[in-house]
Amino acid sequence: TVNFTISGLEAGQWVEISTKSGTNPSEESGPYGNGSHSYTSNLQQAISHVTLCVFEEEPGQIIVEKEVTAGSDTSQSFEFTASYDGDGFSLADGESNNSGDLAPGNYAVSETVPAGWSLVSATCDNGDDPDAIDLGAGETVTCTFVNDEDEVLPEPGEIIVEKQVTAGSDTSVAFTFNTTGFTLADNTLADGESSSSGDLDAGNYAVSETVPAGWSLVSATCDNGDDPSSIDLGAGETVTCTFVNDELPEEVEVGEIIVQKVVLNGSATFAFTFDTVGFTLADNTLAHGQSSSSGEIAVGDGYAVSEQLPPGWTMVSAVCDDGSPVTNIDVAAGETVTCTFTNTIEDVVQASILVQVTGICVEDDGEGEGVITVSMSVDDGADVVIRNASGNVVGTLSSDGSITVPEGATYTWEATANEGFEFPEDADTSGSITIETCSDAETLPFTGIDLDLMAAYAAALMAGGLAMLLFSRRAEES
Repeated sequence: TVNFTISGLEAGQWVEISTKSGTNPSEESGPYGNGSHSYTSNLQQAISHVTLCVFEEEPGQIIVEKEVTAGSDTSQSFEFTASYDGDGFSLADGESNNSGDLAPGNYAVSETVPAGWSLVSATCDNGDDPDAIDLGAGETVTCTFVNDEDEVLPEPGEIIVEKQVTAGSDTSVAFTFNTTGFTLADNTLADGESSSSGDLDAGNYAVSETVPAGWSLVSATCDNGDDPSSIDLGAGETVTCTFVNDELPEEVEVGEIIVQKVVLNGSATFAFTFDTVGFTLADNTLAHGQSSSSGEIAVGDGYAVSEQLPPGWTMVSAVCDDGSPVTNIDVAAGETVTCTFTNTIEDVVQASILVQVTGICVEDDGEGEGVITVSMSVDDGADVVIRNASGNVVGTLSSDGSITVPEGATYTWEATANEGFEFPEDADTSGSITIETCSDAETLPFTGIDLDLMAAYAAALMAGGLAMLLFSRRAEES
């Protein structure tokens, strides 16, 4: 029996003992590692030789490789724990860690998966699981860890619909809402109520209201500035859309009266004045072809309209198209009653109006002035407009009179007969006058009376016209 102690062996090393006695075959025992051991030989003779041999196995290696899936963050670092490495190690996509030489045996390696990631696979090329690697002598085992970055879902948004009605409106009426792209927890809301969409992805949505009869939509707004018909909801955003309605007053049945003017002859611009009972016209003075409305009026009878008939005019007819007399017009709901007043003017003899325009320079006083004189048979029978060579009006006369103008210039005049007057067929109604300078003309005093001319003047007056006598002579320079 041999007692012995072994120390100093490194990983993968062991001792085997060979004993020999005389010529007998040797006897092998072992293997032995570090520590105390006892060996009993079976040899019958004394041991003559003892041989101790130190044996060492070829070391193995473990390689850890890191991979992430396509689209994942390749810069992310992953922490590893290994039974053969007390400090551990970290790897990013495409990186690897080699254990170095390891004695054959059982080993384990694991990964700490960071938040936002998941472990897709962890495999070793010898078929072992990474947490139970059976490493043989001289064997290299590669273990690959594959991770995938979790999809980061955006924070959900929300749409809230609020219902309001104006002061004085019925607060118990429920309004129905229609949505596109989402649903409301409750799509019927009364005043002061609201409803939510719950969580929604970012995107485009729409909401509208069904307005019941007797109500009007005052406003529909969203607090992010969008129109409720096109809500652009962002991630994590809460959009509140408020619908405000107003209750309409009780509907009153209404109708309308239209007064229309027709003139058969006479001036088409002559305006007639109308008086009404029970309503008013937008315009109560109407000429031929014009009309005026009462606007909306309550249904019923007792309405009346009459015309102020000017002198010389005759009313031909005053009828309403629904058969009502103009003195008691009956208006039904939604009805438009048109009452037409037709007039004609009585035959009126137009008064004759004669106009004569003359001009002369004034006695030379150093101011260089002339005078244009207008004479007409009846005051206000016509208007005479006098213009200078530039076409500018220098004076307007509607009765006998004169205006002072610069001498040495030519002027034009035009006469327009007023209502109730007319010019004789051969009368001049326009012309021109040249006012010479007083150095070129001489005004002579009245020297006598032509009896024939006076007779003609008297005859003209009796005919309603005018004879304008101008007793002046022109002195020629010799």
